[in-house]
Order: sequence, then structure tokens, then C-alpha cells
Amino acid sequence: MRITLTRHGGLLPGMKRPPLVIDDTSLDAARADRLRTLVARAIGAQQDRAEVRAMPDAISYSIAIDDDGRVTTLKQTEPTDSSPFADLLEFLERLS
Repeated sequence: MRITLTRHGGLLPGMKRPPLVIDDTSLDAARADRLRTLVARAIGAQQDRAEVRAMPDAISYSIAIDDDGRVTTLKQTEPTDSSPFADLLEFLERLS
């Protein structure tokens, strides 16, 4: 599984941050298992979530999950009100 995290907007929207790309094959078994669990929870929560209007100066996050060619993209804008999304985001940022 390959995950790509991109961030958009914020107080300095013109400053582009490079995407964070994580391949679960580069992780130890415990972290790879934790990543798969967090991804599954975030995907499940995203399906039940209503679309929220973007707020000025908020950071928007996009997490693209490529699992053997099947790509799922999760999107959320601060504040991250979905606990599973926030948990996945925090885990990915700690891996960087």
C-alpha cells in the first residue's frame, strides 16, 4: 500500500509543501499493521461523513491510498472533526 498526503491552503497558501509519500513495505510489521488499521477506520468514517464547507485560511488535507491499484482518496479541512481521519493524519505526520 502506498499513501500520499498532500496539504493545501493555510495562512501561506502560495508556499507549496511537497507531498508525503509512504510505502507500507518500507515500514516494520507493527507500523505497517497500524497503518492498515488506521486506513480502514478512516475510509469507513469518511463514507459516513457529510461534506463540510472549506473555511478561509484552513489547511485542507488529501490522503490518497493506493492499495494494489485501487485508489481511494480521503479529503478533509481543518479542523479535522473525524477522529479516524485525524488519527491517520497524525500517524502519517509522525512517520515523516
